[in-house]
Amino acid sequence: YILPFEKETITGYNLLCYMLKSKTEDFDNKQIISYEFNKNYGMKMSISLTVYGNQLSFQVQFRFIRPDWIEKKNYTESIIHIMDQFIDHPVFTEENLKESKYLLRNRLFAQKDDPATVAVLESLHMISKDHSISISTNGYEDEIDEITLEDICHLYNRFPSPLIYAAGKLDSTLETYLSQIKQTEECHADYEILMDTLSYKEKYILKEIEQTYI
Repeated sequence: YILPFEKETITGYNLLCYMLKSKTEDFDNKQIISYEFNKNYGMKMSISLTVYGNQLSFQVQFRFIRPDWIEKKNYTESIIHIMDQFIDHPVFTEENLKESKYLLRNRLFAQKDDPATVAVLESLHMISKDHSISISTNGYEDEIDEITLEDICHLYNRFPSPLIYAAGKLDSTLETYLSQIKQTEECHADYEILMDTLSYKEKYILKEIEQTYI
């Protein structure tokens, strides 16, 4: 899904990544989800964010063994059911939001102890306050507690039609399923203008833990 890259919504989209993997109408918890994936020969799903200029790419990726290599009855139908659950039938609850906030907060906290990550983030923040390059793709810790379940539902409901890509060999049933999903017909690039040459800057950070230099 191609979305606008905004400081006001990036923390919410990071939480949404966790929320979409937590629960669906037919898969009530992560144990059931794990069982369904394992039952289908280790099928995997990943959700990630990538930024291009002023655009945010919200990627949902499914990986599974091609159907013509599997002799299991109804294998293709089972794959489609899993995909459909996560694409069109997620369930958002306060419990899952609480867990997602915990996971995101831990990830952001861990970044503070990685000197390479700290150096990159601080450098980008020094470049400009208005340019999209200064926005953290991973979100902001001080905004996590402010986000409500209603905010998450609003972000999900504003998703446009997706762009769908398939790599590998699909059977006719999978092709039919994917072709029925309304897709974005055009994708317009929205890039930031180039920045002028900046003056040289340095920033020194003192950390209260032993680590390699930043």
